[in-house]
Amino acid sequence: MHALTVNVYSHHFAVSDYSRQLKELIVQWLDEFAEYTYTRRWNGSVVRTLSRFYAVSTADRREFRIHRSVLDRFLSNMQNAGYSLDSIEVIHHALEPVPPCEILMEDHVQPRDYQIPLVAHMVAPGTSKVITLQTGMGKTLCALLAASELSMRTAIVIKGMYVDRWLKDLTGPESVIQSGREDVMVVRGARDLKALIALGLEGQITAKFIIITNTTMRAFYDQYEQFNRDAELYGCYPYDLFSIIGVGLRVIDEVHQDFHLNFRQDLYTHIQKTICLSATLEADSEFINHMYSVMFPSYTRVDNGVYKRYIAVSALLYSLRTPHSVRYTMKGRHTYNHIAFEDSVLQDRARTRNYLEIVQRVVHEYYIRVYQQGQRMLVFAGSVEMCSLIVDDLRQRYPALTISKYTSEDEYEVLLSSDITVSTLLSAGTAVDVPGLRVCLVTTAIGSSQANLQALGRLRELRQFPGVTPEFLYLVCTDIKPHMDYHARKQITFRGKALTHKTVLLGMNL
Repeated sequence: MHALTVNVYSHHFAVSDYSRQLKELIVQWLDEFAEYTYTRRWNGSVVRTLSRFYAVSTADRREFRIHRSVLDRFLSNMQNAGYSLDSIEVIHHALEPVPPCEILMEDHVQPRDYQIPLVAHMVAPGTSKVITLQTGMGKTLCALLAASELSMRTAIVIKGMYVDRWLKDLTGPESVIQSGREDVMVVRGARDLKALIALGLEGQITAKFIIITNTTMRAFYDQYEQFNRDAELYGCYPYDLFSIIGVGLRVIDEVHQDFHLNFRQDLYTHIQKTICLSATLEADSEFINHMYSVMFPSYTRVDNGVYKRYIAVSALLYSLRTPHSVRYTMKGRHTYNHIAFEDSVLQDRARTRNYLEIVQRVVHEYYIRVYQQGQRMLVFAGSVEMCSLIVDDLRQRYPALTISKYTSEDEYEVLLSSDITVSTLLSAGTAVDVPGLRVCLVTTAIGSSQANLQALGRLRELRQFPGVTPEFLYLVCTDIKPHMDYHARKQITFRGKALTHKTVLLGMNL
């Protein structure tokens, strides 16, 4: 009789059939994959709280699912604990072949020189590949070239807010793929996923691309865990999904976003190949960087090794009239919170007016004053309320321009048709391309290196405006210490990635 069973799949392994004593040993070993937060209480003591777990289990704890890359380490740990390999039943599940799927590129599409080795890396043997490529360098094109070469039905798993952009890339007038709307399915929500599985079981799927929102997948996994491996609700187990729907390639775009969910996806995935895309896999957290290394071992990674510098960065400094009057922490918290800062601004009419004057001054000096037809500006704020307020103010000042808000409830076309767009970093800080974008202003004070690089990456080289340098601007309040700390961090983050990095005194007070 075996002490436990290990079922090995392409991207994960499942551990089951263990004793209570062995379960405790497994849980102890899995502590490496537990992310904790530390909160200081009023009396000075520190409380450790489990934030996220980068392994999963059913509700009854009779099964654990763990990333495939650490299988050897897991088995070694079991041996060190006195369980020989003979006492462990290891079952390797072979990948079933998927039907070929012809994906043709448009005749004019040719990869750039630096893209050729990236595509070669993607299609080379191996179930997981990731490319980290500077925004604007063609990650999407590389993935589609790989899909064409692999000739497999492709699932694109993304945040819901990116569905319209991918539909445009796959079926729009400038698509690089010879495909129509009938070649693409969009799966949003449990009803759509159940219908997709039913079609797959009947062999009735004809689409070449299946776009699935990541929250749809999360609900699928939740059901499996909560109901202890019950497949009845959806019609199949999560790890059988891609085989049933005939998908051989999974593409995850902007994999660093919702990273915990994307990591969790691997814990239910059994597929020929996964390609993950990102501009950067460098987090400020040592723990997250460690999880990056688990999901993406070094042999899975590649980039083009070159960072093109074409953006001028400026920090724009202002001060407070009354430094102690502005609140920037949430109640009971000690860390900076930009939403709290904006709330404090909005609660005072004079302060609100002064803040809008600062934004307008920047818009005028860096965009309006040197405006050319076809050039656009993107302004980031923290809250939807602040976005709306800035839009209303700028519309009154510049009625001849198209000025719009772009948040989760707005259409993607807003970004493509507005002269000035005001958005949040969550809505437009990643994976959006704004043609003719010349100026990006970040009013939101953020310290995350990853978020800052993603925001910087919204700017592209302005080939249609020779000699014009895109500008990345961010506001810094000199009287708020976290603002100055974030400014110092940006100077390090943008080193080697910006043409210039200046500090400008606006001479304005809030």
